[in-house]
Amino acid sequence: MCAESRWPSGALCGSDGRTASAKRPSRHILRSPAHRQGLHIRSLRRGIIQRVEPIEDTDVSDIVVKVTKTLRRWPSTWDTNEIEEASPGKEIVQVGRHCGAQHGAGEIVIMARRKLGQLVLRCAPRLQEWQDVIKEAIAKDSAHCVL
Repeated sequence: MCAESRWPSGALCGSDGRTASAKRPSRHILRSPAHRQGLHIRSLRRGIIQRVEPIEDTDVSDIVVKVTKTLRRWPSTWDTNEIEEASPGKEIVQVGRHCGAQHGAGEIVIMARRKLGQLVLRCAPRLQEWQDVIKEAIAKDSAHCVL
């Protein structure tokens, strides 16, 4: 599962190694992804995956994302060690190779956190799937977090 939530098969899994397979997300992700215990999201953006580059001698891949919209960005807790982005409008996020990340058509919602200075993917549902979940939650009057 994707960061302990349930997304359709179009979602990428996070660093915990669980893949997405079910139909509905957990209610926790709708409440507030940033404040969920143990998640600590530092970057929440919409973007398009441009390429996936495996890092040799590791089980990690770098995903190069063209950022289309920054939804939320929390400042680093260590302001003196702030890491600059590779280039404006692009972000590099790390994900385990076992997740099978691939570039393709359509936007994704990227939820990542900093780990040893690198952004590490926690969850990345397709934008359309995220919007469908939010619409369903609004219809049931249970949406606490709308992006």
